[in-house]
Amino acid sequence: MHPNPRRIIPVVVILAVLALVFYWFFWLGPGSAANGLLSASGTIEAVQIQIAPELGGRVVEVLASRGDEVKEGDVLLVLDTSLLKTQRAQAAAAVTVAQANATAARENAKAAQAALTAAEQTAAAAQAARDAAQANLDLLKAGAAPQQLEAAASQAEAARANYQAAQASYAALTAGARPEEVSAARQRLEQARSAYENIKITWDSQQLEDLQAAVDQADNNVERMKTRRTDLKNDDRTPPAIEDALPAMEDEAEAALDLAKEALNDAKDDDLPAYRQLEAAQASLDLAGQNLEQARSRQTALDNTGDITEMAKDALQAAVDDAQDLVDAAQAAYNSLANADAAAQLRSAWDEVQQAMTALNSLGRGGSTPLETVVYQVEGASANEAAAQANYLNLKSGARAEQVSAAEAQVRAGDANLLAAQAQVEAARAKANAAEAQAEGAAAQVDGAQAALDGLDVQIGKMTIKAPADGVVLLRSIEPGEIASPGGTLMTLARPARTITVYIPEDRYGQIKLDQAADITVDSFAGVRFEGRVVYIADKAEFTPRNVQTVSGRKNTVYAVELSVLDPEGQLKPGMPADVVFK
Repeated sequence: MHPNPRRIIPVVVILAVLALVFYWFFWLGPGSAANGLLSASGTIEAVQIQIAPELGGRVVEVLASRGDEVKEGDVLLVLDTSLLKTQRAQAAAAVTVAQANATAARENAKAAQAALTAAEQTAAAAQAARDAAQANLDLLKAGAAPQQLEAAASQAEAARANYQAAQASYAALTAGARPEEVSAARQRLEQARSAYENIKITWDSQQLEDLQAAVDQADNNVERMKTRRTDLKNDDRTPPAIEDALPAMEDEAEAALDLAKEALNDAKDDDLPAYRQLEAAQASLDLAGQNLEQARSRQTALDNTGDITEMAKDALQAAVDDAQDLVDAAQAAYNSLANADAAAQLRSAWDEVQQAMTALNSLGRGGSTPLETVVYQVEGASANEAAAQANYLNLKSGARAEQVSAAEAQVRAGDANLLAAQAQVEAARAKANAAEAQAEGAAAQVDGAQAALDGLDVQIGKMTIKAPADGVVLLRSIEPGEIASPGGTLMTLARPARTITVYIPEDRYGQIKLDQAADITVDSFAGVRFEGRVVYIADKAEFTPRNVQTVSGRKNTVYAVELSVLDPEGQLKPGMPADVVFK
């Protein structure tokens, strides 16, 4: 009797399956490989990131949905910032007010410091005056020393001799001229001088504009000179001779600007005599001319050194051109004053001075010194002789009681003035210290207001929530118009799958080490091996998780081992079963 094939086939299949299971468990199961290498199985894992706001608020926009791929920095959702922006505007206004207060406080502190400096200078002057008064009192009480009397007598004799010599020169020069003629000529000259010096002119807008043009030109010269100086100093190729000349060139330009401004200010001063105004304009023109000659000489000297860059040559030529422009402007300004219709009276008065001087000098008879000069020499020598003689007599007779009393009164007044000045210094110092404290407090308020503003900017920035890393949106639990709570999860991102955790039996645990390489395979990509590296080895054993394939395996203790997976093309997906073979 032959066996029934229908009964035999199921038995054969069952036996084959049991053989395969036996073969896998004992030869290919967890913890072994056909070639003897350590192997294990696990699941591809993805890191999940919970997206939660630090601050709460109404959601205005949601820019990512479930399944969307996002890049690091992409905006995921935006919360309402209207209230924060209003608070920021208030904080910005507070910063502006605080800055204005700080500026005013700093200016007040500067003014208080200037007042303190002035008070200290006044106190120093009061101290000097008091010391001088005391020294004068001491001298009066002590009387003149013999050497002082001798020196005063010598001065008186010398002054008398000078006066006599001046009289002799005057007598020799006026020999043959009647005294009344000389007196009349002198009186005419003095009157002509007085008339000339008392003429005042109110210049019209054209003259003032010409003077202002000279000021503008001088100011432009200074600014251009400063720019050229900076450029040349920043150029490593600039010769030392050029660098040494730069400060002088800038000083010349600034001095010319000062005189141009002085000429303009004098012309605007209606109380100033006209001749003084013209002298100021002439002085400005003269200095401009001197600067031009100096610029040309400097250019020639430095060009001849042979060691000069093109930039330096251009700078020297520009300095000459600027100086020439200022000469032209200053000359135009002076001519505008001197040739104005209003200056006709001044020119006429000066002509009278010249005629009177000529008439006086014509009365002199010979000699190289004009009679006018000799007349003034006689007057000056007479005054000096009288002063020297009076000084000698005072020292010889000694101090009178009223002089000592007056000197003592001066000392007492000096003491009072010194005390008052010192009191002013202390008061000014207190004000300066208070103003400085206020300035520091105002500066601190600015810092506080700015910190509050910066804090609001940070909060506003946190109302825009961005992706912290590349990933895929797994969960979105918020919609526009809903209220987000601080710390509440609004989205969940899954980062690209890059890790796998496997469990190694205790008896194979010692074969694993950090950074050990491994091959990883998944069913979805047959024949493809992914590279892995051990990044973590558990230091405590645990019972095998329930997903281990056999009941007997779950009775054993194992150690968790985590590996990083190199997946440049992003083929692996979270949840994929994977096999790991350690190398």
